[in-house]
Amino acid sequence: MAIDMSIVRRAWEGDWDGPTSLHEMLDTADAEILRLVPDYKMNLLSPSNMSDDDLDRFSSDLGLVMRYIKYAGNKSELERITQGPLGGQPLDVDAMRLLNAAVGARLAVEEGGQQMEMAKGFKELIDEYTEKGVKKGRKEGRREVLAELVREGILSAEDAATFADVNVAEFEMANARTEG
Repeated sequence: MAIDMSIVRRAWEGDWDGPTSLHEMLDTADAEILRLVPDYKMNLLSPSNMSDDDLDRFSSDLGLVMRYIKYAGNKSELERITQGPLGGQPLDVDAMRLLNAAVGARLAVEEGGQQMEMAKGFKELIDEYTEKGVKKGRKEGRREVLAELVREGILSAEDAATFADVNVAEFEMANARTEG
């Protein structure tokens, strides 16, 4: 039997401390009013409120997705998960889409593909960010060398800006920020 449920990912980390029923949402303690309003309960799955044992009880990909959501802000826990037995577990394409939407993971989901190893997906993501970081570091290092050549009078600000692929004002503004 398939069960449909909504999953809400809050924009902040931490335990759910909001209402979990209609009565809790109402701004009244009047027993007469509460008696007239059905007290609908919210079925809340909050990964941050769940223990790892609770997450292990899921027999579907949802358990692994919830684990990644729970530890999305904890680099060492994510590393532990991806390098452990769960990291090699294939994940359904729909579960990967949920993970991408919930934590902004940006894992590559191939259309027509059925499953992907989570460790591989996160390794690819980490490699992508590492490459971006290296490029950014090289660009900043190049700009620092150019700025030093301008300070030493070896290169004009115009030539340095040309080499840095920015206009002179941007080059000088960037140098003022790093010097100050």
